[in-house]
Amino acid sequence: MHRPVLTLLMAGVAAWAAPTTPFDRLKAEAEEGVASAQYALALAYASGKDIPQDDAKANMWFEKAARSGSADAASKLGCRLLDGIGAPPDAQAGVMWLGAASNAGHARA
Repeated sequence: MHRPVLTLLMAGVAAWAAPTTPFDRLKAEAEEGVASAQYALALAYASGKDIPQDDAKANMWFEKAARSGSADAASKLGCRLLDGIGAPPDAQAGVMWLGAASNAGHARA
């Protein structure tokens, strides 16, 4: 195959595979481990704004963000686990995540 044709084909594949919507771009960043994107994705799933609301997915992304260093995510996850949002109530895990948020300097944890 001629190089120019191959280059055009590869460019087309890359363009086709690239995230196209803001949600897709956010999710791609979150999947790459960007804590702020993980937290934003968790908030989107929790609120159901622009996507179907899903508390279990919200908790999953809050946990990923918390493990990536987000004190806000640790605080949100702790509260959600204490209240039984997205999972059965779990006081032990809720207190653990609130403690992690507090240790990270979260003012309200």
